[in-house]
Formats: sequence, structure tokens, C-alpha cells
Amino acid sequence: MDFSFRFSSQQVAHFCSDLQKPLVPSQLVSCLEIQKRSWLFLFEKEKKKTKLLLSFQPLFSRFHITSYKGLAKPFALTALLEGATLLQLFSIKEDRIVHFKFFKNGQILWLICEFFHRSPNVYLTNKEKKILFSLSPYKSKTYLPPTLAPPTLLPSEKLLSHQQIDLLYQSKEKNWQWIESKRQLQAHLLNKLKKLQVKKDKLCCQLEKCEQWQQMSHLADLMKANLSHYKRGISSLTVWDWLEQKEKKLTLDSKYSLKEVMEKAYQQAKKLQKGIEPTKKQLDLTSQQIKDSEAKLKQLESLSLEEVSVMQAALSSFHQENKKKHLAKKTLPYHQYFSSQGVAILVGKNSQANEQLTFSIAKGNDWWLHVCGHPGSHVVIKLSMKEKLHPETLQDALQLALHYSKARQQALAEVIVTQKKYIRRLGKKGSGKVQVSKPTTYVVKADLKRLEAIKKRARFIGKS
Repeated sequence: MDFSFRFSSQQVAHFCSDLQKPLVPSQLVSCLEIQKRSWLFLFEKEKKKTKLLLSFQPLFSRFHITSYKGLAKPFALTALLEGATLLQLFSIKEDRIVHFKFFKNGQILWLICEFFHRSPNVYLTNKEKKILFSLSPYKSKTYLPPTLAPPTLLPSEKLLSHQQIDLLYQSKEKNWQWIESKRQLQAHLLNKLKKLQVKKDKLCCQLEKCEQWQQMSHLADLMKANLSHYKRGISSLTVWDWLEQKEKKLTLDSKYSLKEVMEKAYQQAKKLQKGIEPTKKQLDLTSQQIKDSEAKLKQLESLSLEEVSVMQAALSSFHQENKKKHLAKKTLPYHQYFSSQGVAILVGKNSQANEQLTFSIAKGNDWWLHVCGHPGSHVVIKLSMKEKLHPETLQDALQLALHYSKARQQALAEVIVTQKKYIRRLGKKGSGKVQVSKPTTYVVKADLKRLEAIKKRARFIGKS
């Protein structure tokens, strides 16, 4: 990007002098934000209105009269400055610092604007220079001018008009937006290419492994042909390999019999053979995605700002869809209901969810329920340490335990009730099977009216 022209101290001084007639004194009619760190001040003097743009964006900081007619919205300074009278406008230290002196409701307000190239900032202070507002963080509570040496003035520097500055910076911002958008897209495509290449390498290794199914099958055939020569406990077995026409030594694991190893080898060979076609399809798809991404990278250099914006919008939409899918996968492992006393009752969605609910979410003093002798959800009543189980809360939980089980169609069913601290895992982790100590058994009959009331509460609260 061309930075041959910058908003210099000479340009600042020139505009301060030029704006004396249309702005001093004048009333600030409106104070609006047109984009982040860019503001539009509308001044009125003798029924003539002047639009002043103040931008504090790094690389594009400046102030000038503008003909801007786009969207604008109120921001932090609107209430503080609207209706104020501008009394003075001047620059200090022959630098890019401008002071706007306002008078409102009997008090003096200073708007101090630092139009630096890299780190512009603006402050609103009272008469004693106590900071009331700062665009960027400021360590002190009182404004102090920077202690930098004044810049060297160039007598031959070209000064531009308000209109020229407006057009020049519009072009600069548009060009910068184009460069930044391309840079972001390029970084995204390069990152995508890197991931695709890693995926392709893994798929190539996977395909190479799958294509060895015949060797695995042949090894199983050798074992099958020599089952009669195998003796339990031996660590190796020498066999004749009819394909290579020579003896081959098979290393064995004493933990498993030769027949067990042979069966596993056949299963592995069959699995590898089945994996060839899906792996090839994935590899072809990934290779095509790499080509498409490389083509987009080459195409990126010649795209216009509008085309880059379209690509960014499509990319943003794609990411949002992926985010929604990711969030959908992260749903809670339980349904949440509330008893008539407002106590939370959690119901597991499946066996893995039951495992998570009982052993990760439920606390020791929470109450735990499950229907006897039938598959079903684990039900947890969440209580605080000193809170006692209310009979009505228990009845609601019993109905939920029955409803979320295979016994829901029966006239009567038994439900186990205990506290979570008396529950232990039984079997593999994630199976949802448990061992219960100190249980109490309740005989429960389906109560559709109570169940409907529970569901109605959940819909009303919006938590189910």
C-alpha cells in the first residue's frame, strides 16, 4: 500500500486554520459513529451546517470536512457533547494534536485528538484536564501532552484540501481493506492446504497398509496349515512358505494359541481388504480439495475487492454452519425437568449419557433413581448439602424414571431410589451399568396427569 502521503503536522495546522471561519464558534448538533474509531460531527453556525469527520484508525487517522451520507449511530460521546458550543480549535506543539474547546451546561470541556499515524487516540477532559473519556486505555487520570520532540517540518510539503483528503483516504482505506481481506483469505487457504496435505499423507499410509491384506491373509494360511505342529507355550514355529519356496519363522505370543492368532489375522486381512475402496475415495477427494485450494490461491492475486468480499462472506457462512454443527454435537447428556418445588431433575438420554450423568455430574448427596429389571434412564435429583428430599419432588422423579424406561407400558413397576454416594460402576466404563447399595424400592403406577405437569413446567422454563 502506498503511504507516500501521511496526515502531517503541517496538514493538521492548515486545517485548524481553515476551519476557524465555518466552525468557531458553532454548535455541535450531532455526534455519531460511522464505523469503529471513526466519528461524524455535525456543526451548525448561522444556519450553515458542516460535517467534520474525525478518524482514529491506525494508518488512517485524520480530520476533515466530509460529504459522508452513509449510516451512523450514537456512541459514548453523544450524550456528553451533543448541543455543546465549540469555542476554540487549535493544534499544539506544531504536532498532530488538536484541541477542541467546548462549552456545555456552564462547564468547559476539552476534546483532545492525537492524530498519530500508528497509535491515534482521543480524550474528553474537563477544565482541569481530568479525563472523562478515552478511546484507547490511558494510564493517568489526568491528560498530559506527549513528551515527544516536534517533527521536522518540510517547507516544500504539499497541502491538500478537505475534498482531496476525503477522496485520498477513501481510496487508501478501500485498498487496505482489499489487501487485508486477501491476506486473511490467503492465510486461511494456506492453513487448509497444510491440513489437507497431512490428511493426504495419512490416507496414503492407510492405503499402503490396506493393500497388504494379501500378505496378512497368506500369513493366516501358513498358520492354518501348521495347526497340527503347534504346541501351547512355544514362542516360535518354523513353517514352509510355499509362495517364497523357503522356510519361515513365525514369532508367537504365549498368551494366545496359534488358532486364536490365525483367526485374528483372517479378520485383520478382511478388514484391510474392505478398507481399500473407501480409503481410495477419501484420497481422491482430498487430492481434489488440494488442487482446488491451490487454484484458489493462484486466483486470489487477480481478484477485485468485491470478489474477495464474496469469498469472505461464503467462508464466514461456512464457518457459522460448522460452528452450529459443532455446538449441536455438544448437547447436554440429559433432559432437565423441575419438580413442583422447583428442584432440578436430570434424566439421562442413553447408556453413555447415564454413565456421564451418574459419575460426572451427580454429587454424593444427590438422589438417584432407576427402574428395577428393565433398561431405562438414570434419574438424578439435584439437592444442596442441607436440602431434604421433598415427597412431591420424589413422586415427580419416580414418574420420570418410569416414563423413560422399557417398563412404561406396565401397570406397575418397581423403582430403586438411593443416593449417588451408594452407586458403583459395574462392568466397562460407559456401559451405564451400576451396583447399588442401601437401596429403597418404590412401587410406581403411571400418573399421566403428573407427568404432563412436569413436561409443561419444563417447556415453560425452556430447559428441557
